[in-house]
Amino acid sequence: MIKVRQLKVFGKKKSGNKRKNTINGIFGEMENRGVGWYGTTQIQITLWNKIFDIELFAVSNSTADEITPKQERAYTYFMENIFDIQNKIETIIENGCKTKDTNVLLSRFEPFRLFFNVNGGFALLLYDADDVEEGYHEDLAVSILPKLEIWSEEDYVCRGICEAYVDD
Repeated sequence: MIKVRQLKVFGKKKSGNKRKNTINGIFGEMENRGVGWYGTTQIQITLWNKIFDIELFAVSNSTADEITPKQERAYTYFMENIFDIQNKIETIIENGCKTKDTNVLLSRFEPFRLFFNVNGGFALLLYDADDVEEGYHEDLAVSILPKLEIWSEEDYVCRGICEAYVDD
């Protein structure tokens, strides 16, 4: 069983924002949907020799409503180190599940979003088909920066949305 770091933080969803697109020099074309910037095209990540299409998401909030330089640096880091990052993600999940059986891992996990908080931390969010219990489902977040660790998807996202931007 994977141990998940729990952090309960609840934030308010921003309202009143109209959808708008921007071209970012690092992320490419992004669409604002209120609580963040979504990539208009998907990127790919490979886990256990299978290619997955995932979406990019950069949080925006009341302290940083545009894509931040820290988010841009984090995405650049991801792209420059993607092979090493993919291996680290596989290893932390395998260790948590206590298996290296790719059939088991691929039947259980499916990555869907690369999530960047306003201060440059980021995580890969994954659906977890094995964590369904009486109508309750909790997916997984593998934090890559600032520290490699496993979170529940809900806790990671709540923390990321509520986080205040800190200048360099």
